[in-house]
Amino acid sequence: MDSMKNMWRRQDWVNRILLVSGLAAAITFLVKGQGGYGIVVVLLMGMLCIARTNGRVNRLMRLYGSLYYHAPDGEIVPMSFDQVRRAYGEGKGGTYMGRPVTLRFPYWSRNTEGQLETGFGLCIDLAGYADEEGLLPTLQKGQYISVTGELVPQGRQYFYLGNVTELRRISEKELYLK
Repeated sequence: MDSMKNMWRRQDWVNRILLVSGLAAAITFLVKGQGGYGIVVVLLMGMLCIARTNGRVNRLMRLYGSLYYHAPDGEIVPMSFDQVRRAYGEGKGGTYMGRPVTLRFPYWSRNTEGQLETGFGLCIDLAGYADEEGLLPTLQKGQYISVTGELVPQGRQYFYLGNVTELRRISEKELYLK
C-alpha cells in the first residue's frame, strides 16, 4: 500500500486526472457489460501516464540533476546524475561513493519512509539528520532547497544521498553553483 501512495504522490496533476478519468471510463464500460473496452482504456491511460512521467523525469534530470562534488582542495566539480548512475551501473561507482556532494533542486515530496524525493529518481535519506531549524515541516512543493551529503550505495544498481549534513532553503538565483 505504501508503494501505491508513493506512486500517487509522484504524479503531477495531469497524470492524476488521466488515471482517475481512465478508471471512471473503465468502470462505465464494465457496468455496461463491455469489459474488454474497459481493459483497453485502462491500458491506454496507463501507457500515456508512463510516457508523460518519463518525459517529466528526463526534463527534471536535465534541469536539476547536477551533483556538485566537493574536492579536497576546495574545488567543486559538477557531474550529472545520469553520468554517475551510468558509472555506478558499470561498476565504477567507487570513485563517487562516500564523497561529499551537494544537490540543489525544487522540493517535490517526501515518501512514506520519510525520504525526500527529487522528482528525477534520486532519493535523499534523512535518517540521522537533526533538523535543528525545523525546516522539514515547513517545506512546500516547488521551494528550492540545497542538500549536502554523501552518495551511499544500496544494492548493485541503485544508490541514494545519505549522511546528510546540511539542508537549507535557497533562492532561485542560488540554484546553480558557480
